[in-house]
Amino acid sequence: MLQAIIDALREYELDGSRLIHAARSVRVAAHGFATLQSSGGFQLAEDVDESYEILIDMIIDGVARLSEAPGHRIR
Repeated sequence: MLQAIIDALREYELDGSRLIHAARSVRVAAHGFATLQSSGGFQLAEDVDESYEILIDMIIDGVARLSEAPGHRIR
């Protein structure tokens, strides 16, 4: 799965440690969401699918910012 994430992130022209950090972040977000969902961790009335879409948008925005930032950290 990690290789698929890395391949998808190549579109953002990340390389080296930036690519690895981004891939780890995407993996952690996907794993965390799936774990919470499968264990019944989403008990509030808001639509879980909408929450997932928002998470994906946030990840995409963060990866895009990382690819544009001059250093490792984005602010």
